[in-house]
Amino acid sequence: MMFHALLCAVFAAAIELSNSNAEVSLMIEPADRKLLVSEGEQQKLVCKAIFPNKNDQVIWQLAHNQDGNITLKIPEAELVDGRYKKTTEVIFLKFSAAYAGKYRCTYIPFGASSPTHTSTIELVSVSAQRSDIAYNVGIESVSLYCIFSLEDAKFSQWLKNNETLEKGDKYDILEGNHSLVIKKLAGPLVLDMDDSIDVVEDDTVNIDCDVKGWPIPEVEWWFNDEEKLEASSFVSFEEYEGVKGARLVLTGVTFDYDGMYECRAYSAQFNETSKKSIKLRVKDDLFWLWPFLSSVGTILGVLLAIVLIYLYLKKIKREM
Repeated sequence: MMFHALLCAVFAAAIELSNSNAEVSLMIEPADRKLLVSEGEQQKLVCKAIFPNKNDQVIWQLAHNQDGNITLKIPEAELVDGRYKKTTEVIFLKFSAAYAGKYRCTYIPFGASSPTHTSTIELVSVSAQRSDIAYNVGIESVSLYCIFSLEDAKFSQWLKNNETLEKGDKYDILEGNHSLVIKKLAGPLVLDMDDSIDVVEDDTVNIDCDVKGWPIPEVEWWFNDEEKLEASSFVSFEEYEGVKGARLVLTGVTFDYDGMYECRAYSAQFNETSKKSIKLRVKDDLFWLWPFLSSVGTILGVLLAIVLIYLYLKKIKREM
């Protein structure tokens, strides 16, 4: 009977321990087995624990003795939905190779002498070589590369000002080499054009529209603000400065082409339009003679005036 009671007690204790273990959760963030940390950077390790009893312990085992550069945050456990939750932190204010090693977050049930649950992360110190790179305004994108040679290292994340960058409209993280592509987003902008341009009848004229923006805007040309120009034997569109259709080509112009030409750049990304206009003046073949003829006319007028004055003075002299 005594043996039976002892067996029941052991069995009950085993069931209680099994249930207790099932209620325990222990996890370190970042959730990496081995984490590369740049020298000089701040790094935080977070241990999230869920356990059944308030007096259970969650303890960090550090690879380096705590000093002024390591901060430990260990708050009181909170009771949530019948279980206790505790989030502890290890913060390296300025990481260096001296702090490299394995860091363990352990769970010790009340009354136990050793941990029943352990979560481990290894920190590896890396020295980053950086260089300041200048990029010209107007380029479509910039690619940044992260190269490391550790055999068991894996890509974790890209950060900007300690904020994680996500793949989306502005950033793209490529598969394989995990290079970061920064996609420049900018609304459409048509730069200023000349007020007017003169062209001789029957000539061919190119009108260029300098368009900025990313994604590259769609370009349309309008005549006198009422007619959208379409490609024909007299009208064509070419690429200019990397923008499709930003150059308008008019072939064999006539006086009907005289008027205002407007370049419109539309961005679906921003649902915005930018536009600028230029006046096209069509002249006949002899328009270049008009300045010369005007000068000749002025000279002839002066000579005629001189002759008339001479004849008038000569007439007065005879009468005297």
